[in-house]
Amino acid sequence: GSYEISGIVCDEVTLGERGHLSSRLTRVTLNGEPAAGDAYWTGYLGDEQIPPEPGQRVCFQGSVYLPDGADNPGGFDFRDFLLAKGIRWCVYGGSGLTAGPADRFSLRGCFAALRHRWTRKLAGAMGEEAGGYAAAAWAGLSAYSEENSLPADFYPAETEDQAGRLAAVGRAVENGAQVIVCAGAEYGDTVYEAQSLYPSIGFVLCDGEPHSLDYSEYEVGPNTYAVLYTDREAGFLAGYSLVAEGKTKIGFMGGMALPSTIRCGGGFIQGANQAAEDMGREVDVYYAYTGLLADDSSAQNLAGSWYANGVEAIYVCGDFTASVCGAAEAAGAWVIASDYDRWDLSPTVLSSTVKDIQGTVYQAVSSWYDGSFWGGKQVTLGLTNAAVKLAMDNERFQNFSAANLRMLLNRFDSGELSIEMVSNTAFDLSTLCGDKVKLHLE
Repeated sequence: GSYEISGIVCDEVTLGERGHLSSRLTRVTLNGEPAAGDAYWTGYLGDEQIPPEPGQRVCFQGSVYLPDGADNPGGFDFRDFLLAKGIRWCVYGGSGLTAGPADRFSLRGCFAALRHRWTRKLAGAMGEEAGGYAAAAWAGLSAYSEENSLPADFYPAETEDQAGRLAAVGRAVENGAQVIVCAGAEYGDTVYEAQSLYPSIGFVLCDGEPHSLDYSEYEVGPNTYAVLYTDREAGFLAGYSLVAEGKTKIGFMGGMALPSTIRCGGGFIQGANQAAEDMGREVDVYYAYTGLLADDSSAQNLAGSWYANGVEAIYVCGDFTASVCGAAEAAGAWVIASDYDRWDLSPTVLSSTVKDIQGTVYQAVSSWYDGSFWGGKQVTLGLTNAAVKLAMDNERFQNFSAANLRMLLNRFDSGELSIEMVSNTAFDLSTLCGDKVKLHLE
């Protein structure tokens, strides 16, 4: 039957074709009566309706249903997909939709709203790609600051160079910052200088190493905690999942040929090769470094040419995912994103490799204030720390499942699988390919 449904939006709202939307609701009521657990919400917006935002309470007329399991063995199991998220039931509808401030407190609703606002703010200041990455760091910082009633703020660099970033650090210090989080390898030379300029300030560098401007010297000061992530493992998960999904023509598109990008690309080839052996499939891998540090039409043009040549999916390791998604949308093809979950960027995003930037920042800032700060250390986090993952919460795979991923990870845990480290352009990538993988270098 039909119900008057109300609930607080506690996840991003995904918009599809012809006004289709989906999200997650918490503190749901049906005809005014509280319902148990969260609900998965789908519906359609009218021509004049504005999509609701995370944290808002929505009200609409709709129906209730239970998710279906797989229609056939090995098919997509929508019920298991939702159960993995802790969701047991669904609501459908959008008639008479209204959205406004939540009238009841919901921690997850508040957090979803905060993350949404800061993602938009950071994207506006830094661009969509870098802003989303910084938002993950901000989520960790703001979570700690809220729990402990401490102020936190964001200081964008006015110019994208060492001088501009050092000036931003200086503004933060002048305003009383005790610990400063810098997210991204581009902050490596900034932290290298700042850690000695401000020895009483703590620095957390995510995904980078403190180094001199010319890369000739590396030093992690006693007031700095620097974290790298196992990019080769992220690349392996992307390459393996694409081939296991059934794709036999795939691509890797990196930005600058930096060590982290090279490691990721080497892992991608090895993942594709392992899946090709496991599945007994012939696979073509297209491979290129674009030389880009930001979004650019050349990335979309290259991706478009690959898709036109039959490439079914591209793993993007750089700040131009949106452009590649544009090419994928035009071609009816797929993308795997990197660094953080980009499922809401485009319906072409099959999945994302994710670094636990939020958790890293939260733990590091917490250690600063409780006196156990890991200063002077450069650590690498990865699969063994659950700091590198393949996002499965909002993935669009049809064949590769969470169970498949668990079996793959078990093979790493047992020592059956390992990944060769590749970190410079002189390495012959073709040596990573077995008999079933053909490499096409751009």
